[in-house]
Parts: sequence; structure tokens; C-alpha cells
Amino acid sequence: MKVTKKIALLLVITLITSLLSSACGNSKEANTDTTPVVAENNTDGNIDDNNSENSANNTEYDDSYLGEPLPPRYMYGGEWDFLPQEPIDIPKLSEMEYVRPDIDGLLASYDTYLSKIPEYSDIASLIKDFHETVSIHYRNFNTMYRLAYLRYSYNMKDEYYTSEYEYLAEQAPFVHDKFALIMAALTESPFSKELEEKYFSDDFEYYKGYSGASAKYLELLNQEQKLTNEYYALSADKGYSDYNGIADIYLRLIKVRHEIAVECGYDNYLEYAYVESYGKDYTTEDARNFLKYIKDYIYPIRGLLTGGDIPDFSDKDIITMLGESTKEMGGPIWDAYRYLRKYELYQFGTNSNSMNGSYEMYLSDYEIPIIFLCNKGFSSLSHEFGHFTDELYNYGAYADYDTSEVSSQTMEFLTIAYSPSITEDAKAKYQKALITEALDDIIYWAADTLFEMDIYTADPDTLTINDIECIYYKSHIAYGFGPNKKDWVYRSHFIDYALYMINYATSAMAAVQIMRMECENKGAGVDGFIHFISQDKGDGFNTILKKAGLASPFEEETFIKTAEFIKSYK
Repeated sequence: MKVTKKIALLLVITLITSLLSSACGNSKEANTDTTPVVAENNTDGNIDDNNSENSANNTEYDDSYLGEPLPPRYMYGGEWDFLPQEPIDIPKLSEMEYVRPDIDGLLASYDTYLSKIPEYSDIASLIKDFHETVSIHYRNFNTMYRLAYLRYSYNMKDEYYTSEYEYLAEQAPFVHDKFALIMAALTESPFSKELEEKYFSDDFEYYKGYSGASAKYLELLNQEQKLTNEYYALSADKGYSDYNGIADIYLRLIKVRHEIAVECGYDNYLEYAYVESYGKDYTTEDARNFLKYIKDYIYPIRGLLTGGDIPDFSDKDIITMLGESTKEMGGPIWDAYRYLRKYELYQFGTNSNSMNGSYEMYLSDYEIPIIFLCNKGFSSLSHEFGHFTDELYNYGAYADYDTSEVSSQTMEFLTIAYSPSITEDAKAKYQKALITEALDDIIYWAADTLFEMDIYTADPDTLTINDIECIYYKSHIAYGFGPNKKDWVYRSHFIDYALYMINYATSAMAAVQIMRMECENKGAGVDGFIHFISQDKGDGFNTILKKAGLASPFEEETFIKTAEFIKSYK
């Protein structure tokens, strides 16, 4: 298999829109922006609104804390020493202005700076001009891209934001490729070492040797984006009812993605995605062993624990419920909630044309995350708030997608454990139910992962709708699920975020360990969460787990101990 020297193109908007694509390179970006993370389109657990144990307190909640000072936010996290350390003025989400970026002007300024890099005689001028000529415009492009996507998500039939989102999505490969070329040139400058140490940290190495994406590669990325847009338009118009239409788009996407992989020297898209889209520190063989351990150890204990059904609390003020829980947890978790509330950094998908998906993403112009929720379920909000806290704490930095999902899945558990609106007896039942649900989900994600791995190693030229159905059937029957061959159509990530499902399963195995810590010692789970998000983001998933004192999900012993815990947990 050919692996070329490469760099990520960073096609950033949201994981629910398109993959973080790369020009045959690791998926890392310099200290300017980051790719957001999302939850799988989901609905919360069983609803039990009439259970008195679920009832929130009827007392009026004190929100006087909104007037208290928050830790200030600084551009680049305040780490760029030549910039005035003035706090960023953050508006409310609803007040953020969208202005279409001048792409031609942006690319022209990039070319000018790129040509001048060899001429600089001092690092101060070099980095100052980078900030003013490149970085500010790059950050703004990504921010506007995401704002357009957010407003498109709220109303997928809004002609203006549909057009803006599609335009920026199609321009993104060219913007990110040019940015990567500039970063690569900086790695070759006489100031390379100092630039890396003072401004770009360990991201810098990912740009070394990059010479630009091929015209064919950029065209293939453009085709992939257009097919994704076609899927969004179809789903906005007909939901999931046009099965054949969605299947046709999927088949065409599979072929395009295979061509992308081949263009970068890979045998198939599975191998490409693990290196280029996700920058994983484990192999596809590790992943297949992981799936085997799930089948051998998790599947046999499915249903062993019993607990009360977890309500979605859709009849409650879930934002206030979240506040009550986070106040109990305190520290950076409480600070994150105060940011969420003070600047109203969330949007519910209450429009009849809203996207059926939830996500969190980072706006680098304001150095803050935002949340979009397709429903008002407490579990969905808690999940995205876990991402929100992680990105706020780390100024948008991320390690990898396996790691990012640990914080979100852990937060779902912690918000229930610390909610003063839920009785202690109910919490005990819900905690068991959450662990049970996590195990069930791991099994389902394993089946989904096996499906995608087999899809992207099949011959794309001969693949048919019937083949998709057969592969889906075999993968899900293998994990004990029903025989409906067409249920794949309801998993939008198969279309718009290929091969992501394993991230949910690997992270859940780590999250269950933090859940266990909280069950055994109140407060340990919160400490574990904060310790986890405090890890060096330059590390890979396995390294971060080890530093956080968590066992690797790629070791059989981890599954043996997890099964023992479940069997003994009362």
C-alpha cells in the first residue's frame, strides 16, 4: 500500500456534514481552528413522564449567576505573545452576524503571503503577517461556514442559507489546501523550530513535505460534497421515505470515496479513512479484533443489568436541569454551563424543516463552542454539552474522534448522577440503565462498524442495492439484531460521515470505566472527566487513555474486566 507524505485539507464544518478530509495526510490542523464533533442522529431513551421520580423541582431556579464574571476568552487561548491580551467580545448566538467570506480575496492574500515567506528575515514580522494576512481570514472562513451550516440546520428549506452553506462547502477544499501549503512552507523556513515551539505546537509536523493536492483529488472531494448536499436536499424534502433515492446516492458516494482512496495510494477507502480522515493510532486489524471482543464478551452479558427506563425529560426545562447538575459538579464544567447560558450558545431544531441530527461545533472568531439539538431530550443535550465543555476548556483543540466521544458519553452519565431533580433511588436505577444502554449501544455500533468495513472493502463497481442490504443483514444478524435489511437507511452517518461509528464504540468502552469510577466513589467520575479532557491533545487515543489511567479497548483484558464488573454490579 502506498502512503504518500501528506497533510489534512481540513474540510471543516461539522461531522454531520462532511468528513474531515485530507490531501493524503494526517487529520491535524494548526492552532487556528478545529473540526467539530457530533452525536449520531438519535432519540433519547424510553419516555416515562408520569413517573414521579422523574419530576423536576417545581421551585423557581436562581439564575443570578449569569451576572457573575466568567473566565475571559482570548484569541488563540492567549498563547500568541505578540497579540494584545484583550478578552474577546462574545455576542449571543442569535446576534452573530453571517457575512459571506470573500474567497477570491482570501486566496489572493494567501498567495501573496506564500510568495513572501522566503524573504522574511525575522520571526516577529513573519508571524505577525501570518496572523493578519492568513489566520484571521482562515478563522473567519471557518466561523462563517459553521454559522451558515447552523442556520441551514435549523431550516433546511431556507434558500439563502442552503445556498450559502453549499457555496462554502464547495470552496472549502481550495481554502484548506492553500492554507496547508502555507503551513508547509513555514515548516521549511529558517524559523521553523521556533514557530513550532511558540505558536503551532505539535501540529506543525503534519504539514512537513506537503506540496498540494492534485486537481483530481480536489475534484473528487467536490463530487463527494455535492452528493452529500444532494442527500440533504432529498432528506429535507422526503425524509427517509425515498429509499431508492438515498440508496442511489449512497452507491455513488461509495464509488467516489473509493476513487479518493486510490488517488491517495490506498487499496480501499477503509484504509484511507483510518489514516487520512481520522488519523487513528490503531489499525483496521485492531478494529476488527475490537469487534470480536465485543461479540465475545459484551454480547453475552447484554441485558444482565436492569434499571429504570431513562426518561428524555422533554416535558422539563432541560437547560435548567443541566444547570442544576453542572453546578453540583462545579469547576470547569460549571464554567462551561455559565458560558452556554449567558451567551445562549445553543439552538433547538424546533422548525418543521430542521435537520434530524444534533451536534456541537467551535466558532474560532469568538473562541467558543455552540450546540444544535434536533430535539429537546436531556440525553442529547448532555451528550453535546460534554463536547462543549471539552472544546471550551481546550480552546477548540481536539486529539481524535475516539477521544472526543469519551467526554460526551461520560457527561450523559454524570448529568443524571448529579441532578438534584432526581431522587437518589431513581438515580441508582438510571445509572444502571445508562450502563446497560451503553453496552447495548456498543453492540449496535459494532454491527454498524462491521457493515461499513465490509462496504468499503467491497468492489464499488459491482456493488448494488441488494449487496448493501445483504451486507447490512449479515453484520447485524451476527450481533443478534433483527433481519430488516433496509434499516441502514436510517443511519445518516453512513451517508454523510463514513466509518465514524467505531468512534462511538471505542469511546463508550472508556466512558463505562469513568461511569464505574463514579458508581464506586462519588466525585471520582467528575475528577476522571476533568482529568481526561486535560490530557495533551497531541497524544493519540491509546496514549490519552493510558495517561488518564483507563484501560485500552483494544486489549482483551479490558473486556474481561468490564464483563466481571457488570456481573458483580448490583
